[in-house]
Amino acid sequence: MSSSLPRGELHRRVRRRAARIALYVALVAALGSGALLYLFVDRTFARAPEVSSEAERWLGIDFAALPEVQLLQRYVAIDTSWPDGDELAGVRFLQELLAAEGIAAEVEYLGRGRANLWAVLEGRERGAVVLHHHVDVEPARPGDGWRDAPFSGTIEGPWIFGRGVYDMKSLAVAQLQAFLAVKRSGAVPRRSLILLATSSEETGSEVGTKWILRQHPELVARMELFLTEGGVVEAVSPTEVKYWGIEFAQKHYADLVYCASDRARLEELSSDLAAESRRRAPVRLDPAVLEFVAAYGPSRDHTTLQRILGRPATLLERPRDVERLTPFLRALFHNSMSAFPIREADGGGFDLLVKVQALPGSTLEEALADTLAPGLGAGLARTLRPLGGAGAVSPTDHPAFRLLAAEVAASHPGVRVGPYLLPWSASDARFLRAAGVPAYGFSPFLMVAADTFTVAEPNERMALHAFVDGVALYGRAVQRLLE
Repeated sequence: MSSSLPRGELHRRVRRRAARIALYVALVAALGSGALLYLFVDRTFARAPEVSSEAERWLGIDFAALPEVQLLQRYVAIDTSWPDGDELAGVRFLQELLAAEGIAAEVEYLGRGRANLWAVLEGRERGAVVLHHHVDVEPARPGDGWRDAPFSGTIEGPWIFGRGVYDMKSLAVAQLQAFLAVKRSGAVPRRSLILLATSSEETGSEVGTKWILRQHPELVARMELFLTEGGVVEAVSPTEVKYWGIEFAQKHYADLVYCASDRARLEELSSDLAAESRRRAPVRLDPAVLEFVAAYGPSRDHTTLQRILGRPATLLERPRDVERLTPFLRALFHNSMSAFPIREADGGGFDLLVKVQALPGSTLEEALADTLAPGLGAGLARTLRPLGGAGAVSPTDHPAFRLLAAEVAASHPGVRVGPYLLPWSASDARFLRAAGVPAYGFSPFLMVAADTFTVAEPNERMALHAFVDGVALYGRAVQRLLE
């Protein structure tokens, strides 16, 4: 990871890598013993009978001939990374596909390759379900260690490789297929349907979703439900799913920037902040977190995790129990902050960026009080820049949430489905929630947890059987949401 990356991009890559590592650690810890860990590896690599049965289902399938796979290949082949790629090219690709089906799409070009697109299928009611994805992807360069060109969309065996195959062009294709299926059916649904592709999510969404909310109130007024990325599937094998999470809440963030003409002063502060971060912030029992862990706790195999998550109020009496949780679970019970490398400021001097991460029910001021000792950084100029979202939560008793959960349960019988809260990463759903629109992160793809390690890394890949099944699941869910 290079410190020459743009600040927003650097932060996102750090958070995503940390989230993936923490999820893996949580799954391995949950297995509890070396013997069970062996089973995990054994099953993941398809030596167990049930995994072989799953593989047999796809024997003889020519994935490259499937239309949804071809669409994914074509979309991945368009470099929409920032700053080298061209989002407008990706948006034009979508526009042409829609036009071929007789669907007009609005394209908004915002300069420097940035662009947004939306298309509407009118229902009997003006209120609309929104299928949202971001067009931009993380940067990728052949010199980073890619075995093939990062934007080749190479298929090898049951895998497709390329930047953005998971984040998030696979979901974009699922949304496009669902959108076109409604058009091709010829039926007029009760609700309207909006396909929304936005810019700049990887760098803050300033000319993407935030722009749409500011500049297109006529479109926002129609939004009754917003579906995007953020859902999480925790699986140790294709037939052993521990938890299928529908994202309904996440932490909210702010940039706290310290400025100084003297680099040494910021280095001293950075060292103090590192020491401060080792001092655990006070335990907070956030209502959204409690709702999440009540559903999530029983999916853990380790009895200690089950006990703590089953009675999280005991953390107030025995705060040291927090240390017995995985890093992912610990992050659910604290406000937090993280400091980034010192950089030369554009106008001279130096900047130190600190990311403040507040639980949904906490204010940024409370998060600062929890994580920064009084007087720390005194005498330095500092600026607090809220990044939006304000910690709003989407209801889990909403009919759409229940429908999505039911569709997963029908497609994957016996799987535990429930709410999911993101403590490290963030999606554009937070901006819609702040605007009063129910928003959910929903992933239809049953991927083994270890397979997500390549997201935003070299050789990003996705299992094609998971992709194909997920496209079908997403289409069924959308059809039901429109009824």
